[in-house]
Amino acid sequence: GDLTDHGILPELKRLATSWEKVFPQSRLPNGARVERLFHYGDHDTGGYAHTREFFHSGDRLMKEYGVGYEELCSWAIRPKPAEAWEEAFGEEWSPIVHKTVKGYDFVLTNFTFENSSGGNRTPGLDRFYEAFAPASDKPFFHSQHRVYRRTSGGPAAWGQDDGTTGDLLSRYPNCMAFCGHGHLSATDERAIWQGAFSAVEVPSLRY
Repeated sequence: GDLTDHGILPELKRLATSWEKVFPQSRLPNGARVERLFHYGDHDTGGYAHTREFFHSGDRLMKEYGVGYEELCSWAIRPKPAEAWEEAFGEEWSPIVHKTVKGYDFVLTNFTFENSSGGNRTPGLDRFYEAFAPASDKPFFHSQHRVYRRTSGGPAAWGQDDGTTGDLLSRYPNCMAFCGHGHLSATDERAIWQGAFSAVEVPSLRY
């Protein structure tokens, strides 16, 4: 998550362009497909671009891009997450995405402020897992943006979910769960947690 810093479409397109430079049409030189295992975080869907009082200043972005306030607001991902995703990546978007790579399952959950108001959880995740029924004889991967409560980062981790996702994943000891948001260093031992399942807090490239 947090594919953009200020939640605007040009930043999302910048990532898509960078991806295409490395993997044209999402392919390796030998033609093999490379899957994007991306999802939104709170920066992507926070609408910071048009919140001048927030620390991501709308005034600064207007100056940077040379646009007015209304045009800047029209770029915000928050009101149209599916349309922004499809425009940037040419791929259908949904709140929960299931991809299979080389026989391994990946469940990607997109952050939105609308569905997090009840405690930073993904609505419908329990129903999804009932239908998904992951295999028990090999690992599978789950990813969300906010930190899984009572896991990586310890009790002081900021931006935790409400615990329901961890309770659900506790049924699956073969689950490797990734999250972001907390900006821990990759060398911080708190970034890795092992309990009923395994959780890894993915570090920022820069913060």
